[in-house]
Amino acid sequence: MKTLATFLTLVAAVSAADGLPKTDSERQFARVEAYLERGREALGSIDGAKTPATKLQALGRARFDLERAYSLARMRKETEFRGLEAEARFTLAETLVDEATIQFARKSLPRAKRSVGDALRLDPNHPRARVLLTAIVEAEKEDLLDVANGGIANERVRQRREALGFPLRDRGAARRR
Repeated sequence: MKTLATFLTLVAAVSAADGLPKTDSERQFARVEAYLERGREALGSIDGAKTPATKLQALGRARFDLERAYSLARMRKETEFRGLEAEARFTLAETLVDEATIQFARKSLPRAKRSVGDALRLDPNHPRARVLLTAIVEAEKEDLLDVANGGIANERVRQRREALGFPLRDRGAARRR
């Protein structure tokens, strides 16, 4: 029993010496900061990405960490969390718009529209998000299904089906008679 008490005292002393946060608020603050930092690191890895798919993967990792930081900071009532919440909201909105820009370039209009909508929910006056939403709505309205504007997603589906060996009728291609 005496060794257990000594061990617990030693653990408590080491924890205090390491400078670990003591209160729940300090632990949450450190947690939010850690998620923000991980999100920033993921955003930093985008510069080295060569393909749009790799950029989207990095943005997805950043989005997860930033959403987590934002939601944790938003739940807290203390004023020291307001700055972290604002920073997380701004960075998350930028990440969502970057994601939507890549999706729009790939002609994945529904996904781009969803990402822009999420960004506008965070920041209704975000200028890039508003411009991109206008471009998405115009592209949907024109509904030109060619490779240049809106049909690349359909072409990708046809290519995947062809690679899997689907019959022509199931690929969306017309049969010759």
